[in-house]
Amino acid sequence: MDRELFIRRYLRQRASRIRRKIKRIQIMKRAFAAKFMELLLAASVYKAPRAQNIKRSEETWIHFHDVAGEDEFKEAFRVSRQTFNRIVRDLRPMLEPIPNLLSRIIPVSVEKKVALTLYKLSSCCEYRTVGNVFGLHKTTVQKHFHNVVKKIVEFYLKNIIFLPDVNECEVLAGKFLQISGIPQIIGAIDGCHIPIHSPEEGRADFTNRKQYGSIVMQAVVDNEYKFRDICIKFPGSCHDAYIFRNSNLFKYHDREIPESRLHMDGIKIPYIIVGDPAYPLLPWLMKDYPGHNLPPEQERFNHALNRSRVFVECTFGRLKARFRTLQNPSEIYYRFMPMVIGACCILNNLIEDEYEPTVVATTQGENILYPQPPVEELQERGSREGKIVRDVLMRNRLRRNNN
Repeated sequence: MDRELFIRRYLRQRASRIRRKIKRIQIMKRAFAAKFMELLLAASVYKAPRAQNIKRSEETWIHFHDVAGEDEFKEAFRVSRQTFNRIVRDLRPMLEPIPNLLSRIIPVSVEKKVALTLYKLSSCCEYRTVGNVFGLHKTTVQKHFHNVVKKIVEFYLKNIIFLPDVNECEVLAGKFLQISGIPQIIGAIDGCHIPIHSPEEGRADFTNRKQYGSIVMQAVVDNEYKFRDICIKFPGSCHDAYIFRNSNLFKYHDREIPESRLHMDGIKIPYIIVGDPAYPLLPWLMKDYPGHNLPPEQERFNHALNRSRVFVECTFGRLKARFRTLQNPSEIYYRFMPMVIGACCILNNLIEDEYEPTVVATTQGENILYPQPPVEELQERGSREGKIVRDVLMRNRLRRNNN
């Protein structure tokens, strides 16, 4: 009997202890939940306002759009209103915002998207500064800038930058013949280093001979300062000859450059692109006679050849003067820079096509801060066919001058 009473009392005490423990746990849970809600409410109360809710002024953009004269408009966007309207009209189907009747936010117009992109390209300012001009947050500016740059390249690249066909080659060869006295020249080729902020991983690959990070643009230009072929995919440490050997121009020149029907001294003379000593000598790629103390006829041929080659250097200068984002390292991600450079080349051709007398500022400051690396002459023997073509062209020019 005493044993049963002892067991019942023990079980009651144990059940009581378990109930008290459960109650304590429930109290602790309620206290924790209350504290959590208190912290959550405090965080929501003191949370900074969202960026898009901040009222920003559009006065500067309204001034450019509605009030500014033609010269002021060109100074800000580098293109005339006519060219600006053309770009807006061409890209509108791809950039037109989709209306959202449930949102109170007014979508950014196509005109403003194109304008902020041109403003960013033509200046060295940050996304934040562009946003202050157009009344937008910097993340919105970056989003639209990337989108418009992609659409410019997607829509215009093949229609604006292309190698000449047979008829145009004859026209270009005639113009370069008047400039240099050398027939069959249709363009000049060179490389240009665009400064960037190099990534931490692989920084040495982007560091050029002037010890700053860059991306190399190889370009062929004509006598009207227009780009005819571009290759923008190699880091600054690469030699011009390596870039050339791996470019589509070298791989597909047989089908990209029209066949010539001109013969001199029994030798077929192809259409020619002029390069500096960093490039290999090929039948369709001419460069100077190497060395010093050359015969007078070879010296004169080199000078004549350089009169054609100078157009590519002038074109690079005009490009960087118009689009100053290419003069210094910017906040643009280095992987996106080739797209930006391509868009600038396209816009440069649009400007030259319209014969717009845009103000081309000096790039002297850029040359001081980020000078182009010196030409590293290619230490290899030129092709036999290239030497034969060069000698024929030299003799032909000598005969023309004698006559």
